[in-house]
Amino acid sequence: MRHGETDLNAKNMGQSPDTPLSQVGREQAQLLADRFVEIDFDHLLVSDFARTTETAQFITDVTKKQPEYLPLLRELRRPAQFIGVSYDTDEYRDYLKQTDLNVTDPDWHYDDGENFFDVLKRIKSFFAELEKIEGDCVVVTHKRFVVMMTMFVMLGEKFTPEVWRDGKDSVIVCNTAITTIVKEEGYQGWKLHTFNDHAHFAE
Repeated sequence: MRHGETDLNAKNMGQSPDTPLSQVGREQAQLLADRFVEIDFDHLLVSDFARTTETAQFITDVTKKQPEYLPLLRELRRPAQFIGVSYDTDEYRDYLKQTDLNVTDPDWHYDDGENFFDVLKRIKSFFAELEKIEGDCVVVTHKRFVVMMTMFVMLGEKFTPEVWRDGKDSVIVCNTAITTIVKEEGYQGWKLHTFNDHAHFAE
């Protein structure tokens, strides 16, 4: 699932690892946690950023499951110069343009930002870790990571940088929305079961 909303989320601005949840984000996280009161699971795996650890704490409070923090689950790292900067600036748009133009080059980076290949490597490492774990996992992570992980589940080795470039902005992942992937007995890969489930917002 994606973490709850932050103030910078709401303002469409770049976030840092220590960006906390907003009041709205905390309310979302509580609604999310309430869904797990009757759902049993074995492991709570969490990105070690502030907004994900805060979101996970609400789940811990209702389930008593203790989080395991995994740097593998961090958000795609954007260049540090864009922390606190609006995504509507010309500078940020240029970063996106340059990233798309160079998406197929594994050695290209915009300053200290990650590229497609960096995050895909983390995703593959995460799935390798999942293969070692028995039982059901609840994972608290970030929008881009959820999107990329889902596309990897659906496409496998056909998930190319070109596919990522052309598809990444066509996918909505709401704050605290749940995506479910399953590993069925006798099936080699993973399957997408549900995507962007935010029924806990229903009135």
